[in-house]
Amino acid sequence: MESSPAGAGSANDVGAACKRVTAAMNAAHVPAAPQLLGTGSGPDTLGIVVGTWNEIRSQVAAELVDYGPGASGVYAHFTDHGSRLALLDPSGHVARTLGAGAGLIAATADQSSVPTWMITGTDVAGVTAAARSLTARALHDHFALAVQGATTLPVPLQGSP
Repeated sequence: MESSPAGAGSANDVGAACKRVTAAMNAAHVPAAPQLLGTGSGPDTLGIVVGTWNEIRSQVAAELVDYGPGASGVYAHFTDHGSRLALLDPSGHVARTLGAGAGLIAATADQSSVPTWMITGTDVAGVTAAARSLTARALHDHFALAVQGATTLPVPLQGSP
């Protein structure tokens, strides 16, 4: 079995978060090669995009999040020009909204591409919090994870906020 290298695309002001993501991938024995946003990771690689929502929102995988969980599988979306993160329940209704410092780890793909992982947030603090939470333990049995400081919230949210 061959492992595919990961291409971690990152925005300029989240360099430390991008380095943390690369270290997390290496710790999981997934080769990671940082590159600039928009350069593509190739058909046989795992795409990982790191940046604030406003920096990555034009990426195909991120655009799917704007179309809702039916298109992306992600039960969260950014509002107010990327400054707030709305977390959805299994029915697709907003169950909780996070503000400054909110982060999101999520994977999504369109019908013709491999999944792209996004480590993003409302701001650099949110991206940093998401990157810090990128561990096998935190993501175990989760497709997406919202982060606020040290608190992780699997999405969709179950039960009352």
